[in-house]
Amino acid sequence: MDRLHHAHGHTAMEIYKLRYGWPTEERIPDVVVWPDSHEQVVKIVAACKEHNACIVPYGGGTSVTYGLLIPKGETRMVLSMDMHLMDKIKWVDKDNMTACIETGIQGKVLQEKLAAMGLTMGHEPDSGEFSTLGGWISTRASGMKKNKYGNIDDLLVNARVVTPVGVLQRDTLVPRISCGPDINQIILGSEGTIGVITDAFMKVQPLPSCQVFGAIVFPTFPEGVKFMREVAFHRTQPASIRLVDNEQFKFGHALKPPSGGLKNAILDILKKKYITGWHGIDLNQLAACTLVFEGSKEEVQVQQARVYAIAKKYNGVKADADNGKRLRTNVHDCLLKRLWLSTWSHFGVI
Repeated sequence: MDRLHHAHGHTAMEIYKLRYGWPTEERIPDVVVWPDSHEQVVKIVAACKEHNACIVPYGGGTSVTYGLLIPKGETRMVLSMDMHLMDKIKWVDKDNMTACIETGIQGKVLQEKLAAMGLTMGHEPDSGEFSTLGGWISTRASGMKKNKYGNIDDLLVNARVVTPVGVLQRDTLVPRISCGPDINQIILGSEGTIGVITDAFMKVQPLPSCQVFGAIVFPTFPEGVKFMREVAFHRTQPASIRLVDNEQFKFGHALKPPSGGLKNAILDILKKKYITGWHGIDLNQLAACTLVFEGSKEEVQVQQARVYAIAKKYNGVKADADNGKRLRTNVHDCLLKRLWLSTWSHFGVI
């Protein structure tokens, strides 16, 4: 079961095969190992080189590029290296706002550990509950708050990579150097083909003092697209901004938990009447935009004023902030979680 668990990513094709019968002609890893230190990774890579074995680095298993599938016809031994035991924050330098972090740490755990120190990396991909820091680097990942904090390539200062010919690492920890080529650009997006990323030196920031969720409803999806384009044109994006079409909006609403109590039920009815009756928006046509504003209280107020002023030009209606938070959470988190749980429960694992 461990070998099968490490044999697939999260594409629709892989999940379908896993749920309805993994083809016997397709290989799965011959062995799974869990190193707990950089030194162990060095020894394992050296042993694999000596015995002509293949290594597939494994983070959260959320690959959507078939990166965990073993090529047909591969005759060599295949080893899956699960990095989950390497999940420590080794040190934090609050003067330079950098941290040395082991790359097997999952996104949600990393977020919680940094928050306990009053810090954040600001990188929140959709797969953050499962995916790992090493996976983000090896796939050149983008997150929901890239507008404020940047993509993973903006946050990476340096990385340590174990390859068959030695350890690859830049000697300096400065954010940028003028000479090249830049080793980071070789590592970023390499999808595990160069080596195993064991440690990453990342930029961190203080937690924002103010965080506000928001939502805007547009009569149609094209009007929402025009709003998004103008927000981008004027560079007024908040930390996170996402537009969902009508189908995705309905999906998020379907995942809404029971409101509980007569008072909440009445409030839901009034909110619906406000959108459909007062503003004449068709529930079968509308599009919704979810927002997250972060920064100081003054910065958030300025961001909100700019964004909502642009939305008004395209018939956007400011919606309930709690609904915006719920829609963002339901659509972007629950789909992946439910897909994962329903598939493995089919095997009786969960």
